[in-house]
Amino acid sequence: MAVATSATRSGPCLGCGEMVAADAGFCPVCGTRQDPDRPMPVQSSPAETERLARSANAWLLAALVAVGLLVLTVGIVGGWIGASFNNGDGGGDTGGDAAAAESMDAYVPLAEGWADKYDHVTDEASGDNPNGLAASAEDARLWIEVNREDLGAVATGAGGDSAILYQELVTIFDERARVLADVEAIATAGGAGTGAAAGEMSALAGLEQRADAVTCSIADVMRAEGDDPADHMTPEMGVVC
Repeated sequence: MAVATSATRSGPCLGCGEMVAADAGFCPVCGTRQDPDRPMPVQSSPAETERLARSANAWLLAALVAVGLLVLTVGIVGGWIGASFNNGDGGGDTGGDAAAAESMDAYVPLAEGWADKYDHVTDEASGDNPNGLAASAEDARLWIEVNREDLGAVATGAGGDSAILYQELVTIFDERARVLADVEAIATAGGAGTGAAAGEMSALAGLEQRADAVTCSIADVMRAEGDDPADHMTPEMGVVC
């Protein structure tokens, strides 16, 4: 007796394409749910996948470059600001850029040179040689004129609390030059010895004391800035603080 069979309806799997029963809920091969309303999966070709990867890498590289440029810019600007403050452009300094010790290094040769000139004038003033006194006074005065620009440069380049003190030293040198001119005139007229130019020599001595006091004030600023005056000032300057 023949057994009647009915054909089972089937259709392709929505996932892998294998034939599955029409009433199957899932594909027995790939397990894809057999829901006719579900959109078919989209598969990208290897070439497309590679293109997308390159695009993503390009965007990542661009982002890294942008961040690097930003960091570099911030670093440069920060360096300018830091240098500005360190040099006295934003920290309240009233002069130039140099710290008190740095300016002292430039001032020391000038102070030593003047000490020699002053000793020569005082030696001649204690004698009885008008020509010698006139010559020494003229020599000291001309020395100040020759070195006046360098003295001014020290004051202009000084920074912080020492700036006004270095400017005061320049003012003292200008006053010394005027007194020396008077000593030279008195000696040229024949005056020499004790009392001939006593008033002028006393004025010079007073200017020496004043310069020493200002120099010691600069030494105090150097200590406040963390420098040891002994590392920059010399005995040849003739200053005792």
